[in-house]
Amino acid sequence: MLLLFLFIEVLGYGFDIKKMKDLLNKNVYSFYNKQIAESKLNLVTFKKYGVCFSSEFEKKMAEHPEELFDPNKTSSRKAFLEEIKKYPQNARFFNSQEQMEEITIRDFTRNIVYNPKSSLYVDQSPLYPSLNKTIEMIHLARGIAFLAHLYEYSPTVAENLEKIPSNYQLDGIECYYTTFTKEQSRFLEKYCKEHNLYKSYGSDFHGYEVKPNNHMGLGTEGEKMDKSIISEWIDKVNNILIPISNRQKFIESIRTENQYSENNINIIDKKDENIEDIEL
Repeated sequence: MLLLFLFIEVLGYGFDIKKMKDLLNKNVYSFYNKQIAESKLNLVTFKKYGVCFSSEFEKKMAEHPEELFDPNKTSSRKAFLEEIKKYPQNARFFNSQEQMEEITIRDFTRNIVYNPKSSLYVDQSPLYPSLNKTIEMIHLARGIAFLAHLYEYSPTVAENLEKIPSNYQLDGIECYYTTFTKEQSRFLEKYCKEHNLYKSYGSDFHGYEVKPNNHMGLGTEGEKMDKSIISEWIDKVNNILIPISNRQKFIESIRTENQYSENNINIIDKKDENIEDIEL
């Protein structure tokens, strides 16, 4: 079975919350325990690479990591990055001294810690269930599973996508995302069409303090999300957490709004045709 290291996050929609809670308790670290386990994994891996830390930092991170960061709220990566930046000799793990000094926690996470080609790569797989297990849990809870914002993890994601259909029982892919280009979204649209996969939108909005450049309701290149994408699969989800009668009204409202938008586009197109005729 193939292991795709770059697919880090899977989105689950419409699952039974009680069933999912039971599955998570059996198969996944709690947020707190995951952060503690990751801090120990980071420490062991970074020390193996020869990263310079103070002895006090090493001792605390090994014995009392909660004194260096709050495992209830965040990961240890920010604490590690701040410590790494204190020692000029750690610049050898980056492209330059300047990159080490200016790198953000987001880039440190995505491009350094999570990047298998990086000199500070940390294999996170021991902290999570496998991709197959994650998808299995979502399906056991009667939900549907989507791969999330693939280009966030690798600009060459297209090289790995063809391995998906025969190895993983996915339902869809997040094709529109706040950092995607239109070309990337179009590629994923085409891929989904060719492989009978659903499409979804995502802004990855976590609050403006966390992600100030991510805006709720906006996707690829700041475009407003198209609700018709949801209507393609929302009625396939049996456990959407609103009453059946209201759910049906919601689905119909999306379809009605989409039909209204399509009619407006047709009207505009006809107007444009008339203008072209007059100009000709």
